[in-house]
Amino acid sequence: MEEEFEVLLKQLKNGDDEDRQNAAIELGYLKDHRAFEALVEALEDSSTYVRGDAARALGEISDKRAIEILISKLASEDDWLSCCAA
Repeated sequence: MEEEFEVLLKQLKNGDDEDRQNAAIELGYLKDHRAFEALVEALEDSSTYVRGDAARALGEISDKRAIEILISKLASEDDWLSCCAA
């Protein structure tokens, strides 16, 4: 599990668009609070899909620090991010 987590963090930061998106989704499934900072960074990713799935993953890990961050994304001009932050 630890190795999988580390691989996903690397993919989220360094993979292509599809790898980064899949990593965000998988990190949400793992519900590991250690992914919080990396997922917050991914909210600024160049890919709208990575941003959206990072928002969803933050909701999945249920870290209270994410509440204000996700609320702020509800007004984003990025419709996919806004939808996923809801």
